[in-house]
Amino acid sequence: MTLRSPNFEFIQSSTDPLLNCAERWPRVELGKIAEIKSGFAYSSRYFNELSGTPLIRIRDIGKNTAETLYSGPITDDFWVNTGDYLVGLDGEFRSANWNGPRALLNQRVAKITVDSPIYRQSFLELILPGYLKAINANTSSVTVKHLSTRTISSIPLPQPSLSEQDEIITFMKDVDRAIRQADFEASSAAQKISNYFDRHIKNAYNSREGWTEESLGDIASVQGGITLGRKYTPNDDLVELPYLRVANVQRGRLDLKDVKSIMVRKTEVDRLLLEVGDVLMNEGGDRDKLGRGWIWEGQISNCIHQNHVFRVRLNSDIISPLFLARYTNYVAHSYLEAAGTQTSNLASISARAVKSLIVPIPPRDTVTQIDNALTLTISEIENLQREVQQARHLLGAIRPKMLGEALSGDRSIPSDVPIQPISVRVKSQRSRTVRQINSGSLNAMHSKQRPSLASILITAEKPLSPEQLFTASHYDIEDLENFYSELSALIDAGTVFEDSEKNLIGRVTGKLS
Repeated sequence: MTLRSPNFEFIQSSTDPLLNCAERWPRVELGKIAEIKSGFAYSSRYFNELSGTPLIRIRDIGKNTAETLYSGPITDDFWVNTGDYLVGLDGEFRSANWNGPRALLNQRVAKITVDSPIYRQSFLELILPGYLKAINANTSSVTVKHLSTRTISSIPLPQPSLSEQDEIITFMKDVDRAIRQADFEASSAAQKISNYFDRHIKNAYNSREGWTEESLGDIASVQGGITLGRKYTPNDDLVELPYLRVANVQRGRLDLKDVKSIMVRKTEVDRLLLEVGDVLMNEGGDRDKLGRGWIWEGQISNCIHQNHVFRVRLNSDIISPLFLARYTNYVAHSYLEAAGTQTSNLASISARAVKSLIVPIPPRDTVTQIDNALTLTISEIENLQREVQQARHLLGAIRPKMLGEALSGDRSIPSDVPIQPISVRVKSQRSRTVRQINSGSLNAMHSKQRPSLASILITAEKPLSPEQLFTASHYDIEDLENFYSELSALIDAGTVFEDSEKNLIGRVTGKLS
């Protein structure tokens, strides 16, 4: 292992709040206030999964269960008891309390126990992960990163008074409790939104007076695409075309970031070319994903599809492609899943089974009404889902920010942790998850002392997660709602958008403050 900044100089220059140390506090090396015990090199010849004593290896840190049992001779100096604090000395340098049964400590895992009257074990466990993460970031390695007990013992930790340590410990317990409650609220909101979506879209397709039913094969052609790996002769007249794979065809959307191409006989092109309005459905994959897909809108010229993707082309305008695509994705998936066949690894559904799918047929003006109503409702639901997801992302930024403020030495730690729960209420006509946002505070958000979120994202070298944006924005925890309100307004205005990984990207509009 090689530290890029020797002797922990990077700690002094770091802007990471988890490495904060109040000016009035001294620093003390970890080895002077704690015993660091490295594990024993137990012989792998005695490793098994059936009988013996649990053996804690690096992979087990944070899991509280040992995947490996040890049936060989035991040395009594290397026991781990419930509650002991462990650190992995390879890889990511993870740390966690062991909450599993009594077990043996294997090599490359260290147990750290405070043995000094000037330091609390709980305070050490609270702050050490931040230092381990910083060391990992400042460690260069060709293969797996390694950490020595010598390096751990020399980590310069902040040394508040015992009363201040106790105060910070109690405060962070309150923070963790509030975060757990907020995360529970967010999970509950997400589930309620999902349940509402399922009920609403199924109700929209419930057959009513004046409706009929048709099998899909009677109102549309269902066709598979080109088979990969085909052999051609030198005499074949070929053309290279882009084609859609199963990975491109997602439920309710098409993912066209990575579209591959294939050689095709020119005589087959007309049969394989996709047309605007074709509904794509996956033929194979996981059982619960059979039939998933969406509408082709001509995004790529001269595009075809592979044989594991069905192309469904309506014969008339008796229903719209949108009506059909929503039905196959969100209402008929139980039929498609049941009609599939399973091999050892993958499930698939036949074209015959797809053609046999019964489709409700409303009057044509009703189809349009349902399409428009669902478009509005789904847009609202997606906004709510995005809102909840962003709120959960922000929860990840709260804890390190609060701990960093505590480690800066501010004795006036508030008794109430400022994390607002996400409330959920369902109205008679539509479901809304409500985070009360003070729209009147938008002007205050664009103060001269703090750059706008849009400008931060536009000038960033790469997309930022909501947690990273929150840290860069210099918002206080108390202003979390204002941060969230500004971000939501920018997304609604199209100034900020999310990539496929839910990271945030700014778009230049000429109106940045």
